[in-house]
Amino acid sequence: MRSQQLEFMMKSLKNEAQDGLVVDLRTKSFSLNSNMTCLMGLTRCLKDLSKVFDEFNEKIIDEHVQSHEQKQSKDFVFTTLDIMQLGKTEFQFDHSHIKAILFDMFVAGIDTSATTIDWILTELLRHPHVMKKLQKELEEVVGLER
Repeated sequence: MRSQQLEFMMKSLKNEAQDGLVVDLRTKSFSLNSNMTCLMGLTRCLKDLSKVFDEFNEKIIDEHVQSHEQKQSKDFVFTTLDIMQLGKTEFQFDHSHIKAILFDMFVAGIDTSATTIDWILTELLRHPHVMKKLQKELEEVVGLER
């Protein structure tokens, strides 16, 4: 699925380049990541994945609760546990909120990847000599047929 989506994007970029069109690489890379995520998330798989994430996040929370008394640096899970235990929020703050925050951190990694690709491609376009060097290395290591 990943190679198929990547191939689809590369063909699209090639066609647009041959037509002399301006391409928004950030949108393309974000779309690639989104498409791959959506294709992996068929309904049954999403339910299974949701259960796995829920169990994983619950395990992280439990480990933090058990080690809360130990002297160590606090991370955002400890901080959210403290907020939950203080009970001074305007709403009932519980484990589900902490798990949602953990999930948001995971999802944020997707956008980070798209942004990184965007910056890399931008810098390569700004420095054609580096692009040529990269193309040569890819031809030697990977080949033109892959």
